[in-house]
Amino acid sequence: PKSKIVKDVQALVEKLMGNPDEALRHFLDSLARHQTHGDFVGEALCLGNLGLLYGEKGEIESAVAQFKAALAICDRQGLAATGLLMLANLTGYSITMGDEVAAGEYAKRALEIANTTGNRSVASYMKLQFLRLALWRGDVRTARSELQAALRIAIGIGRPTLLIECALCGAEILAAQGQRDCASLVLSFVADCPLANAPVRQEARARSAEWTAGAPATLKWPGLEHDELVHR
Repeated sequence: PKSKIVKDVQALVEKLMGNPDEALRHFLDSLARHQTHGDFVGEALCLGNLGLLYGEKGEIESAVAQFKAALAICDRQGLAATGLLMLANLTGYSITMGDEVAAGEYAKRALEIANTTGNRSVASYMKLQFLRLALWRGDVRTARSELQAALRIAIGIGRPTLLIECALCGAEILAAQGQRDCASLVLSFVADCPLANAPVRQEARARSAEWTAGAPATLKWPGLEHDELVHR
């Protein structure tokens, strides 16, 4: 029914306009409508959108709960493409929560499905999650290898958001190598890059401030543009 679609659109518009409470109200209304009509695809997607909204609000446990509920529907109904997105989100949020075991399991399953279905975008993203898991183990060499693989895919498909994520991960590798000043320069590029969304820019600024604590005040990104950074 059109009413479900309208509610979904209203929720997304409110979210983009920076009105999370209104977006939440519309998403919950839409979710109830999907459930009433037995629309499994719409229900799973709506739960995924709720998860992303909760995540942006900093309510990580609530976000994970939505993704798990959506994944359960996808597994029951055979919704491989939608389930893949939930697995990718669960991987990222499990890393945020410090749950290495869960993150590794979600990431492995997601990468297998991404490779099988030819979803190169998710495959690149999952490589970056394996990168972060490698850094947790102190395995910088594997992390660099995963970054190379992720970048190769991201450049091949021309996905700017993935390239920004690659830049963030590159900064994490530099920091793990003890090169926090250099890592902070990369983060300052991300923080000022129009291709990055607001939460990513905010995260980059926060990390940069943390890593430059006590560093010289003259530290500044020299001004390379996005294309030149990718080339380098």
